[in-house]
Amino acid sequence: MNIPAIFSGFMLLLSSIIIGFVWYLERNLKNGKYWLILSGGFFFMFLEEILEIHEKITAPIQEIIGHDHLGFFKYSWIIPYAIISLVVGLYFLKFLFSLPKETTKRIFIAGIWYVAAAVGIEGITGISADYFGNTDNFLYLAFMTIEEASEMYAISFFIFALLSYIEQVHSGVSISFGTSHESEKVMK
Repeated sequence: MNIPAIFSGFMLLLSSIIIGFVWYLERNLKNGKYWLILSGGFFFMFLEEILEIHEKITAPIQEIIGHDHLGFFKYSWIIPYAIISLVVGLYFLKFLFSLPKETTKRIFIAGIWYVAAAVGIEGITGISADYFGNTDNFLYLAFMTIEEASEMYAISFFIFALLSYIEQVHSGVSISFGTSHESEKVMK
């Protein structure tokens, strides 16, 4: 656990909440179920990041595939998570293309970026750790930093895509915390 991982976790929770809000707005439409499933998926991703589930499944997977010089697969949790990402991506493909073109493009970019960072760069850090025999080296730390920053960027871009979608499709919707009279007091 580190501050970037905790921050990423809470960004995933925020994504889940925003997606849940979209589901609430579209719960009676044909895509309503997809928003609900997606919200649940992001809530799982939040729990997964905070509880470090992926770290806990590495050892059992290594028992199956072996421990020696795994390189890219040193952090072997990436194997099932890459497969799950592919299956989930295929499941949501029809839904994704039913959204406005700009939203589709943004969500696609955010998803590819996130998976590439989480799986791809994690694999590269595995190569570094395997080659040097430890994680106490500049190259490993640089790749880990790039991975965490890339994940945060991808989630931020995804949140931007969601908020832009709400603005475009549900332009009459506004969110406020308090009455407009209270807001005026704060502004003065």
